[in-house]
Amino acid sequence: MLAMMSANDAKLVCRYENLLCDILGQADATPRRLSWYSKGPAQLNNYLYLGDFSDADSLGMLSELGITHMLNCAFAPAHRDPLFYREQRKPFHYLELKANDLEDYDMTQHFDAAYAFIHGARDNGGKVLVYCKMGMNRSATVCVAYLMSEIITSRDSP
Repeated sequence: MLAMMSANDAKLVCRYENLLCDILGQADATPRRLSWYSKGPAQLNNYLYLGDFSDADSLGMLSELGITHMLNCAFAPAHRDPLFYREQRKPFHYLELKANDLEDYDMTQHFDAAYAFIHGARDNGGKVLVYCKMGMNRSATVCVAYLMSEIITSRDSP
């Protein structure tokens, strides 16, 4: 669905890129500006949060936010897996995309799985933390793709 964007849809991409930059405190889109890290995940809507590994490790904060689903966009040995959360008695629904953080990596291959996971959480009253190592590239891409898809779908619905 995302591959077939109209000119209006392309404008939505720009709007969401600007929105995410504002949320992350990166109006200049400079990835080195990391002052937003200590604030926890960014709430994008009432069920979608964007964060990094440290947010995924903050079990108390996840409980306070009511996070029920964890969407790990990273492929790295240092990430937390479902076993970590089970050992901590935190039964999150968990999906790992195993995406590489490379400039030419095709994130679109993960959009359908991510969309289904986030949409399922939303439909069941859950909240999702979408995260990767730094919370800037892979997870932000997934969040933007999901939000764009939601807007396109709602616009095209009767």
